[in-house]
Amino acid sequence: MDVILALIIIATILLLGVFGEFFFRKTGIPDALWLILFGFAITTLFNIISPQAFSAIIPIFVVVTLVVILFEGGLHLKLTGVVKASLAGMGLAILFFIFSVIIVTGITYLMSVLGFYPGWNLWTGVLLGAILGGTSSVGVIALVQFANLGEEASDILVVESAFNDALCIVVVSTLVVYLLGATSSVGIKSVLQGISSGFAIGIVIGIAFGFIWLYLLYKLESNKDMKNYFYFFTLAALFFIYILTDYVGGSAVIACFIFGLIMGNTLLIKQLFKIERMYEVDKELLLINSQLAFLIKSFFFVLIGMLLVLDYKLWIYGLIITVFLLIPRILAILIVPSTRKIEKTKRTLLYFIYPKGLAAGILAISLANAPGLDKAIPTISWFVPIIFSTIFLSILMSTISLGIYRWKMKKTQVQGDNTNVDTNS
Repeated sequence: MDVILALIIIATILLLGVFGEFFFRKTGIPDALWLILFGFAITTLFNIISPQAFSAIIPIFVVVTLVVILFEGGLHLKLTGVVKASLAGMGLAILFFIFSVIIVTGITYLMSVLGFYPGWNLWTGVLLGAILGGTSSVGVIALVQFANLGEEASDILVVESAFNDALCIVVVSTLVVYLLGATSSVGIKSVLQGISSGFAIGIVIGIAFGFIWLYLLYKLESNKDMKNYFYFFTLAALFFIYILTDYVGGSAVIACFIFGLIMGNTLLIKQLFKIERMYEVDKELLLINSQLAFLIKSFFFVLIGMLLVLDYKLWIYGLIITVFLLIPRILAILIVPSTRKIEKTKRTLLYFIYPKGLAAGILAISLANAPGLDKAIPTISWFVPIIFSTIFLSILMSTISLGIYRWKMKKTQVQGDNTNVDTNS
């Protein structure tokens, strides 16, 4: 690729990310939509570059994206809100995930029987459902901030999305091991044990390294030259935590998220446990990570657009999945007691906030490159276009729903103001 062309594309992505963020705060339309469309335009529409040019670095980029985004989510999530919303958020995540797997598996099986998508087997639906059974933490956090849903509802959705990212990745990874036949005696019980042990190991490593790292930074704080590089020092540690957790069979994504959660709540932890020798994470470190997460997120959504395929059959299936996932969403929200107590108008909006994003995209790319998986699922090559179209359509649906909600809120507010004026006169 020409150097000048590459610089133009990079500059355009950065500008789209920045102005997209600004535009979102004004209109509620996520920057992800513009970034996906830009990626689609430079490859499929205008054929400026080829996605194959980046094939060598995509797997590395995927892991870096996952680690930094989950670390960012943990850094900015307050433990007080997590404790209050943890049961409701985790319950909502688990129910939505289970119901989504059932719905997507049923749709896939029906489409295969009717002959629309021949060659699809039961595991196609299970794996697709597991990948799409969550909500994007990046998309949800942005939407709930703009919607002004209130602290309780917002915390529940944020905890759900953060837990969902890890849940989808751990379950899908375990299912892939099962499908590849890593062991001869793998059953459902082994799968469930693998998932639970993966979460437990990830949590323990995340907490342990969080405390160790904060103590280490405290000891190094007096060295001003060293302190200038605390963020990159921490980023290196984060990658080692990912490698170690994955090596011992734990959930590396959970470990990174918990590590971020510990580092983002140092003041509260010091007060709770009466610990003095602990570094207090400053705003500078948070700002640097936010900037890096923003940069990586922008490029990843462009990558999703670059890999989109114009196949109407797969887009129709993506649309069907997006619409029918409304069923498990409604069921999950109605079952969880805390979400049932939320005001009806706000709860209705919650039904439509289930945008897919980074975790689903990362899993789609990872599975497409997984050696040997095509033997268990012959149509694995279709996963990327189906999942990417679902990501785009689910973000679009959440955006439209948010716009309708805000329009209704403004209309109600205007009517209320007019009523007060008439009463006072």
